[in-house]
Amino acid sequence: MIPAENLGQAFLGLLAARGVDCLFANPGTEFTSIIDGLARGRAEGFPTPRPITVAHEFGGVGMAHGYYLQTGRPQAVMVHATIGAACALGGIMNASRLNVPVFFIAGRTAVTERDRRGHRDKFIHWAQESYDQGAALREYVRWDYEVRDAATLEAAVDRGLAMAMRHPRGPIYLIVPREILLETCPQGLPGPGVEPPTPPAPDPTALDDVCDWLQKSQRPLIITNRSGVDVEAAGLLDEVAERFGIAVVTPNAHYAEIPKNHPLNAGHDAVPWIADADLVIVLDVDVPWCPVDAEPTARVVSVGADPLHGAIPMRGHRADLHLTATPRAFLEALLQALPRTQTDAWRARVGESARARERALSERLNALSAAARIDPSWVAACLAEALGPDDVVVNELSLPAAPLAMQPGSYFRSGPASCLGWGLNAALGIRLASPQKTVVAVLGDGAYLFANPAAAHQTAAAHGIATLTIVLNNEEMGSIREQVSRYHPGGWADRAADYPLTQLPGLSHVERIVEAFGGHGESVQAPGALPDALRRCLRLVREGRQVVLNVRI
Repeated sequence: MIPAENLGQAFLGLLAARGVDCLFANPGTEFTSIIDGLARGRAEGFPTPRPITVAHEFGGVGMAHGYYLQTGRPQAVMVHATIGAACALGGIMNASRLNVPVFFIAGRTAVTERDRRGHRDKFIHWAQESYDQGAALREYVRWDYEVRDAATLEAAVDRGLAMAMRHPRGPIYLIVPREILLETCPQGLPGPGVEPPTPPAPDPTALDDVCDWLQKSQRPLIITNRSGVDVEAAGLLDEVAERFGIAVVTPNAHYAEIPKNHPLNAGHDAVPWIADADLVIVLDVDVPWCPVDAEPTARVVSVGADPLHGAIPMRGHRADLHLTATPRAFLEALLQALPRTQTDAWRARVGESARARERALSERLNALSAAARIDPSWVAACLAEALGPDDVVVNELSLPAAPLAMQPGSYFRSGPASCLGWGLNAALGIRLASPQKTVVAVLGDGAYLFANPAAAHQTAAAHGIATLTIVLNNEEMGSIREQVSRYHPGGWADRAADYPLTQLPGLSHVERIVEAFGGHGESVQAPGALPDALRRCLRLVREGRQVVLNVRI
C-alpha cells in the first residue's frame, strides 16, 4: 500500500483494500483530507474507492443499496455530520428493514475550539454538534461507533464491515471527527481484516422436527418474500418445492423468488392458502400475513437469521418453532436430510389454481388493453413483453407483480419501511454496478417526488448512468385515499369525492424534470400507445441516455 499522508488517506486506502468499490458522498467541511486523498488517487494511483458525488444523501444510500443488490458487497456512503445523517435516515431505514449492509459514515463537527489542526473555525461548527450523534440512527443500524483516536481507525473499519455482513445483515454507522482525519497516519496499515461470522445453520434437533412434519404433511406451504436476495437460495427454493411438493406463495415479494411457470408457484396472495395448509413454513418474512385477514390453524415454522424479527418492537405472529438459519442454509439442510415426498393432490390443486389465475389475468389484460386509461397491470404486461431476460426491474410499490416473469436477481421491490423515493436511486446503483444491463424503475408520482428527482437525475448525468424511470401518475396519493374510503365508506370525503391532503396537482408534465439534465422525457396516456412508447424509451436507454416516461394512469 502507498504510504498515507494522513488518516483521511488511510481511511480511503482501507476501504479500497477491504473491497469497497464506491464511496457515495455528499461532502461537508470535515472532508478536507478525504477530498485531498481522492485527488491524490487520481494523480498518482493512491488506492481509493471510486468517488460518486451525490446531490442528496438519501440518494447516496439508495445507490449503495442498489449496488449491493447486484454485487453482494457493501458500499460506503459518507455524509456531513448530523445534518447529512438526518437527510440520509430514510434510506438507512429502508436498508435496515431489508437487511442490506451499507457502510454509512458521517463526519463529526470539530471537537476542539482552538490549538489543534482542524479545530472549529466556522460559525456552524457549534450549532451542528449534538449530544449523541449516533442516537438518531442507532435503532436502524447494526452497530455504531465514533473514532476517537487515529490508532483505532483500522479496527473500527474492520469491525464495522464484519458487523454489517453478520446475519441478519444491515447498515452500520461510523462517525469520524475532522481532527482525526487530519492526523498523521499510524504505520502498518492495512492488516489482514476481520471475516464476518459464518451464517447461522439449522439446529439438528429442530431440523429433525421439521423433516418429520413435512413427511406427514399433505398440504405444505412456504411463505417467502425476500429469500431471493440470495440467487442461490432462490434456486434451492425451486428444488425444495418440486422435490417435496410444497406450494410457494410470495406476498409482497421484494425479490423474484420462484419462476412464474413453476408447478408449485401459488401466486402472491397467501390468504387463500393459509386456511387449507397443514404445515406453514415462513421463510424469512417479517409480516407473512395480516392477522385481520388470515390466521393459520396449522403448525407454523418460522425460519430466518432472526426468526423473531427482533428489530420490530411488536409482532404477534404465531409460530410453533422458531428456527435460526439463513434461507439458503435451511433449504440446503432440507435437501440433504429428507427423501422425495408425494403430495399429488396438493400439486394438482396448486397447478389448477395457477391456471385459473392466468386465465383471469389474461381476460383482465385483454379488457385493459382497450380501456380509456392505462392501468398499472397493463404497464406490467407491456414491460414483460418489452424486456429481455437480463434486464432489471425496480418496483417501488406501484407495479402489480402478477404479469411479470422476472428471474432471481432481476426484480427488486421496495422494503416494508417504505421511505418513498428508494426506487429511482436504487436503480442508479444497480446500473452503476452492472452497466451492461438495462434497468427500469417504476414509481408512483409521489415516490418520484420523494426521490428528489432533480438530485437523482443530476447524479445520473454526472456519472453517465442511464436508466428508464416510469412514473405511474394519477396526481394523488392513491394508497391513502383508498384507506380513507376503507375506514370511512360513504363518509364526507367519499360523498364529495374530495380527499384533502392526498392530491398532488401540477404533475402533468413531470417528465420534463429529466430534460434539464440532458435526458429524454415523454408522456403517454392511451393504453394502445404504451407498447411503442416503452420500446422507444428502452432503445434510448440502451443508447446511453436517461429517460423518464410519464404514464397517466
